[in-house]
Amino acid sequence: MAGRFSAHIDLALKERNADYREHRRNDIQLDVPRVILVDPGIFTNWLRTCGRLGGQNKVPRVINDQALLADLKRHALAVQKE
Repeated sequence: MAGRFSAHIDLALKERNADYREHRRNDIQLDVPRVILVDPGIFTNWLRTCGRLGGQNKVPRVINDQALLADLKRHALAVQKE
């Protein structure tokens, strides 16, 4: 299911955003979006643990920092195991 959802997101972004479409052309600069299903509230909880929850903080639209992405994945997996 996540694969079809990811493809749908990719297509919708290409239709709505010329910059995204150009960066996705021939899969050179950007890969297809990866969707990881997690329980509700996990992302908000992760933002809170990182000190990024609140009105003065922006939710990252794209995570380019591999260490930050790894931390989010670790957090999501740890919470789901509880």
